[in-house]
Order: sequence, then C-alpha cells, then structure tokens
Amino acid sequence: MPVQSTASQPFSPLLDALRKQIAVTVRESGIDSIIVAAPSWKEFQRIDCPLPEGVFITRATLKSKRVAVKVRSNGLVNARWPEDGLLSIIEPNLCFILEGPVALRVGDYKIHCLPGQAVLMPPGTPFSDGSLLGLDESRANSRYCRKLSLRPWAGGVECWLNYDQNGRHWSYHNPGEHCYVQNAKAYQYLATLGEELIACPPEYRLHCTGLLSALVAVLIREIRERHAFDAARSKGMFLNTAIHPPLQKPSPIEQAQFYINSHLNEQLSIESLAKRAYMSRAYFTRQFRLVTGKSVVEYITQSRLQKAKVLLLNTKWPVNQISSFVGISPDRLRSIFLQYEQLTPSDFRRQNQNGHET
Repeated sequence: MPVQSTASQPFSPLLDALRKQIAVTVRESGIDSIIVAAPSWKEFQRIDCPLPEGVFITRATLKSKRVAVKVRSNGLVNARWPEDGLLSIIEPNLCFILEGPVALRVGDYKIHCLPGQAVLMPPGTPFSDGSLLGLDESRANSRYCRKLSLRPWAGGVECWLNYDQNGRHWSYHNPGEHCYVQNAKAYQYLATLGEELIACPPEYRLHCTGLLSALVAVLIREIRERHAFDAARSKGMFLNTAIHPPLQKPSPIEQAQFYINSHLNEQLSIESLAKRAYMSRAYFTRQFRLVTGKSVVEYITQSRLQKAKVLLLNTKWPVNQISSFVGISPDRLRSIFLQYEQLTPSDFRRQNQNGHET
C-alpha cells in the first residue's frame, strides 16, 4: 500500500523517489530513457526515434470520439474520450516508472515500459484519466506498479505518486505523495523540456538532459527546503486564481500577468515589468489597466492575496513563512488582509477552516 509521509519531512515519499530513483536514472541515462508519446498509433509510427531496451507498443481500440471540454473547470483538461477513460490536457505530462512493468494507455495504443523509463505525454495527447489500470499483464510480476508524474501547473510544477494494486488505481491518496512546487524555473525547465523533446530530432537533444537534470535538482531542493505544499485539496481554488499561458501566442500584457503570478515571491516593479514587455513605464501601465481593469500594483497585491489564501487554507505554515513565500513582510500581508477581507491572516485561516465561506 502507499506509504504515509513522516512528520519530519512532509513529502518524504516524493523526495525519496526523486533523489534515489529519478536523479540516479537521469545521471546514468539522461533523456535516453524517455519515450515521447504521440496522439495516435499512426502518428507514433512516424516518430524516428529508437525505443529504449525493453519497451514495446501494442494496439488498442478506441470506443468513443474526442469530446472537447469548452469550460476548463480545472484549468487543464481540454478534451475527453468518455467511454475510454481518456483525457488530454493543455500541458505536457511526464511520467516516470518507479516499480513494476507498466502499460500506459495512450489514445489507440499502449506503451509497455519498465522501471527506470519515462513517458512524455505532449499537450493534447489522450492518456488515462485515472480510471484505467496501468499494469502490464503481458509480463510477469504485474500485480503492482508505482509511478511519479510531473506537469507544469500555474507557474510551478505539480508532482504526485500513483499506484496500481489489487485491481485499483491510487492517486492523490496520501497527502505526502502529492505536492505543488512554486518555482518559475522548475516550470520553465519542464515546459521547455517538453517542447524540445517534441520538436527536436534525437541527435540535437543533448541540451534536454541538462534541462531534465536541472528540473530534478530544483524539485529536490525546493521540497527538501519545504518550499512546497499539498495541493490535492486546493486545486479548484488555486487554478481558478492562477494565470495559465494561453494556447495562442500571448500578448505582452498576458505575458506580464503570467510572469507576475510565477514570481510572486520576488521583488516586482513596474519598471522591470515594462522593460520585459518592451514598453515605456507610462504606456505599459495604461495598457495593463486597459486589459486587466486594474493598476499594476493592485493586480500584484491581489495576486499575492489569493496565493496567501491558498497557503493559509492548505498548509500549516506560519503566517510569516507564507508572507515570505508571496514576497512581502508579515505586516504588509496583515495590512492587505485587513483591507480586502476585514480579517487578519490568522483569523481568515481559522474561520475558513471551520467551514465559513470566503
């Protein structure tokens, strides 16, 4: 059964998997152990890339057609195949095999993998919504498997362990096995790794190993230093208040919004944001208010407020640690809460954890 995390390290199962298995695999094999999936069997056959040793592909039958999800209530899912237990999302999904042989369902085929290997699901690729078992019944000892998945999420990286055992799929089961790491670099490493693995020919992918190594190192550091929190209970609230990169090329103001939400723990100035948008300060502030309906300062303040709310309700961090996480002093955080919520941060946490509405 899944292992509970310890009090000394809230995410010890995740940290152990990253340090003792994935980091070792990355050092030894780099990206050679990663299989890049394709949306369909036909498209996978066109990929000019040898499969790692022990990996093979089998066909599967689709029972339903793609159904677009127009209202993304969770901010990620953009399509489902309702009779097949499949969905697709707008971000890449990287799945590492930790234990047991695995047969990952992807559209109308399966990728049969072994421990030490990984599969990248590009955006739009159909994969299991959690209702399908990943056990590889074509191999011996297929009664149990364990995987670790990563995906870019709201300017950081979501990490979670999942299992197949005793005819059931276990995911988001124990608090210590699912966390969100708020780190803009980790987000960029994972998003860029996905783009490069998809777009670049195999002979030009040496830099991808560097990206993967950097990603794993940052995740280990952030989890070890407790710059992560259990995101399982906060998904709806958090994703509804976060800015995701648009599917189409974002405007300079949209890029600024995303940058702000990805760097709330840093010093943010109008001058630096305007410079990143290649605009003068005056023109940037006018355009920002025109697009968002808020001043730059107001937008940053309210973004920090929303992030602080998530942390207050979904972690046991003290208020001073949360204030540091969102880039302001405890006194400033208290002032913002009193202005917008008429409550101190501690009172907000106490009331809402007792079932009151925000």
